Amino acid sequence: MPSGSRAWMPRVVKLACFAAALAVLAGAAWFWSPLWLPRVQSALHDEQKQQEKGKADDHDHDHDHDGHDHGKDDHKGHSHGKGDGHSHEEEEENVIELTPKAIRNIGLKTGKVALSTYQRTVPIPAVLIERPGYSALEVVAPITGIVTRVTVIDGQAVEPGDVLFHIRLTAEELVEAQANLLARLEQLDVVEQEIRRLESAITSVNGEKVIPFAGKTLLNQQYEKKKLLAWIRADRQRLLLHGLSPEHVEELMRTRRLISTVVVRVPHPEQLRGEPITEGSLQHPLVVSRLAIRPGQHVQTGQTLCVLGDHQVLSIEGKAFPQDAPGIIKAFENRTPVKAVIDGSTNGHLVEGLQIIHVSPRVDMETRALTFHVLLPNELVSDVRSQGRRFIAWRFRPGQRAELYVPVEQWKDRIVLPKEAVVVDGPQRFVYVKHGTHFEPREVHVEYSDQRTVVVANDGVLKLGETIVLKGAYQVHLALRRKQSGGGGDAHAGHSHPH
Repeated sequence: MPSGSRAWMPRVVKLACFAAALAVLAGAAWFWSPLWLPRVQSALHDEQKQQEKGKADDHDHDHDHDGHDHGKDDHKGHSHGKGDGHSHEEEEENVIELTPKAIRNIGLKTGKVALSTYQRTVPIPAVLIERPGYSALEVVAPITGIVTRVTVIDGQAVEPGDVLFHIRLTAEELVEAQANLLARLEQLDVVEQEIRRLESAITSVNGEKVIPFAGKTLLNQQYEKKKLLAWIRADRQRLLLHGLSPEHVEELMRTRRLISTVVVRVPHPEQLRGEPITEGSLQHPLVVSRLAIRPGQHVQTGQTLCVLGDHQVLSIEGKAFPQDAPGIIKAFENRTPVKAVIDGSTNGHLVEGLQIIHVSPRVDMETRALTFHVLLPNELVSDVRSQGRRFIAWRFRPGQRAELYVPVEQWKDRIVLPKEAVVVDGPQRFVYVKHGTHFEPREVHVEYSDQRTVVVANDGVLKLGETIVLKGAYQVHLALRRKQSGGGGDAHAGHSHPH
């Protein structure tokens, strides 16, 4: 090997070893970076904050603090004094300012802190049902025959007197009863004609009626007329018992023609319930809940043709657990109003001022639950006509889930807030107090909460008359947390303080 080559070989070896050492050190640094890198970043961040604080202190010493105009209400409720233990910077860090547009965007609503009485309630699972004997009305076949026409469909709204079905008579006894009545009506016509003829033969002598030899025959005809009238009354009752309506019987006697087809109309609900019909008692239509027959079907007397639904008033059936039963019974005895939330405990429809009307005398053997019922007035929300038919919709429908709230205890002098007013952040609970356009969090103690309200302790944290956020508090809390984490900029971003 030449002497020149031997001269530079040690240098190459040294360089290679140095490069290998650097590679090993870089790999180790990368491998252990999760341990040392956060500490370095934290140190750099602290150093930057110290520098910024030094600049801010110099700026505060250079300018008179009285020249700072913060507005009347911006910092109302907290002090800038030296002896309060909190610097101006710390207070600014714990306050968020929202622009009018931001307030409108989140739908923020505020209210005054006040004391009220809170009724602690017991939530009871429930379901909406039809009132037995009132809500579901069955229309049955008045006679035996064949259905020739159905004029309604499922879900259609109808009123008393509307035509439902046409039924052709097929019962022989009904045809025979009609024939007997017609025959007696004809006989009655003949007897009455004979009576009129005999009465015209009566003469008068010296102002006194003289009955000729036909007088006995006249008396016989009068007796015959009385018998025919009695038989006719009996035949009328017989037809009514067979299912013909009084209108059908009157039509039969007027036209002297046999009734071959019976028209079934919507009866009045009170008529089906056996109650007296009062004028104006039905202010809403009924709904065809179920059709039980079809055209061409043979039906027997008493067979169900359809079911009409009267949902103006429904029933809420609650099932109370054994530990809640005493409170339910006490509320029933004292006629205490209860609340109900239909379809959802949070976003459902709230109905207040309801009454418990019935508590079951039995406890379910399997579930050990006590059943009770609450009346629920309903409300029409839709009434439209389509293709010549009328359709309605009620706000509440049988089968909907509900939750009943039965009062069992009263707490006086409490701060009662809607649930949206209290922000849950881990174990802490916050309410936001409004100062002008600024919002300050106050940590509060929650004594009790349900699905809709929160009871806050009256321990002086919230002052009576203060303005707090009732809706949108969570969005305000998120904005403050974002600002505190460095993502929201300065608390007064978007406006300047003149010096």
